[in-house]
Amino acid sequence: MKYLKLFMLLLVACTFAACSDDDNNNTNGETTVSFASATLKLKESAGLVNIPIKVEGARNGDVSVVVKAEEVGESPAVEDKHYIITSKSVRVKADEETSATLNIETKIVDDDEINTDRTFKLTIVSANGAKIGENSSVLVTIRDNENAFYEQFFGTWEITGYSLPAAAGGAAPEFKATVKITGEQDDDAPNYNNILTATSTNFFNFGVDIDYEWHFRYTFDETTKTGTIGFICDEIVAALDNGGKHITWCWLGDDGQQYTSADVTANWSLVDDKFPGEIVFPKNTYLWCFCYLNEQPWDAITQIKMTKKK
Repeated sequence: MKYLKLFMLLLVACTFAACSDDDNNNTNGETTVSFASATLKLKESAGLVNIPIKVEGARNGDVSVVVKAEEVGESPAVEDKHYIITSKSVRVKADEETSATLNIETKIVDDDEINTDRTFKLTIVSANGAKIGENSSVLVTIRDNENAFYEQFFGTWEITGYSLPAAAGGAAPEFKATVKITGEQDDDAPNYNNILTATSTNFFNFGVDIDYEWHFRYTFDETTKTGTIGFICDEIVAALDNGGKHITWCWLGDDGQQYTSADVTANWSLVDDKFPGEIVFPKNTYLWCFCYLNEQPWDAITQIKMTKKK
C-alpha cells in the first residue's frame, strides 16, 4: 500500500508538471517552425555544428520542437556512428521578437576512410506552440574529406632542396622553408579544386624579413588517381619598400635556355588510395626568385621536395 501511494503521488506530480508545461505554450496560431533550408552540406571535418530551425511569428509562450533522424540515400549516414545529435528536443521561450532560431546541435564524426558523401534526413515530428512550416525536413550531406584531395593540401608543409651556390663552382647550400597552404572552403567557388594559396616568411632570405604569398595550380584525375601541383609563375609573390625603392619578386621557371612563366610543376599520385605525404619535383627543375625591379634572379631552388607536416 505504501508503494502504491508513492506511485500515485509521482504520477500526480508528473501530470501536474506536464500540464504546467502546456500552460506555458505559445497560443499565437500564426507562429511557424521550419528548417532554415531544405538541404545542407557539411564537411566531415566540421566538428560540432548547429542545424537551424526558424521560428517565425510573435510568441506569447514557449515553442518546443522534436525532430527525428533517418538514414537516406545510396550512402546513408548512420546516427551515433557518422554523426551524433546532442538533443532532438529543443525549446525557445516567449519574448518580444517575431523570429528566433532553434539549433539541433550535431557532432560530425571525422574518420580516416575514403568514401562517397553520406546523407541523413532530419524531420520535425512535433511542434508545441507552433505550426510546422514549409521545410519540415532537411536533407544533410556529409562531404567526405579523405576524397577531397584538394583540401588534403591544406596545412603546414616543409619545402626542401638546394639553393644556388654562393660562388661559381661552390657547393649548393641546402634549402628549407616552412609553408602554410590554404584554399577555398566552398566547393562551389570557382577556385575550388583549381587554385591553392601558400604563405611563408623568408622563403628566400635576403637579409630582411619578407612575407611571401603565392598560388599553386592544382589538378586531380579521379580515373587515373593522379594529379599535379605547380608554382604559378610571373605574379608578385613578395614586396619590399627599401631606400625609396619598391622591390617586387615573382617565381619563374626555365627551359634550360631561358626563363619562362610556365608553371613549375610536379606530378603526384595516391598511395594505396591515400593522399601522399611527400611530393617530389623533377630533379633538374628550378624555381627562380626573379626581381622585377632589376630584371634579375636573386636566388633559386632545385631538387624541390614538399613534405606535409600537419
